[in-house]
Amino acid sequence: MNVNWDKIFETYPTIETERCILRQITMKDASVLFKMMSDEHIIRYLGRLPMVSMDEAVERVVTYIKGFEEQQNVTWMICSRDSGEVMGLCTVFNLSKAHYRAELGYILLSSWWRQGIMTEVIPVVLKWGFEVMQLHSFMANIDPANEASRRLLEKDGFVQEAYFREDFYHPVYQKFTDTVIFSLIKPDWQARNE
Repeated sequence: MNVNWDKIFETYPTIETERCILRQITMKDASVLFKMMSDEHIIRYLGRLPMVSMDEAVERVVTYIKGFEEQQNVTWMICSRDSGEVMGLCTVFNLSKAHYRAELGYILLSSWWRQGIMTEVIPVVLKWGFEVMQLHSFMANIDPANEASRRLLEKDGFVQEAYFREDFYHPVYQKFTDTVIFSLIKPDWQARNE
C-alpha cells in the first residue's frame, strides 16, 4: 500500500453528520475539555484522575494539536450543527502507519448522553479512517464495565479480540482493573456497508 500521509495531514478534516459538525480542536476548546475531563461521572471509565486545573486542559489541547502536526492523531470537537455548542470529542489516535491501524476514542458531555450522538458520529469517523486514511483496522480499548461503549462498538461491527485481567491500575479506584480490546477490520466494515 502506498499512502501519502503528508497529503492526509495537510489540512485538518471537517466531517459533517445530520446533527453534528466534527471540527478541529483549538485552544478555545480548553474550557469545555476541562468541563468534560474534570467530571468524575463522565470520565469514570477512562482510567485517569479528573483534571483539577485549566492548565491540564490547555496542555491536553496542545498535545492534540501537536499530535496532528506530527501525523499521530486527528482529534475533533463534536459540535451541534444548530447551535455550534460543543457536545464532545472524538479522536483517531495511536496511529501505526506501518500497519495501517489506529485507535478510536470518544467522550461526550453528559447532557448529550442517550441521544444517539455517538451512534451518528462513529460511522462517519470510521468511513473517513478507512477511505481517506486507508486504514486496515481500528481498535478500541474499553473498561468492561462500560456497557454503553460496548454496545456502541458492537453496533458498528467491532468484535472483542482480547480481555486482559487486572492489567490496568486505575488511579481513581486505586486498584487493578480489567480491559477489553475491540477491533474492526476494513473487509468486515466494507461488507457491512455495501
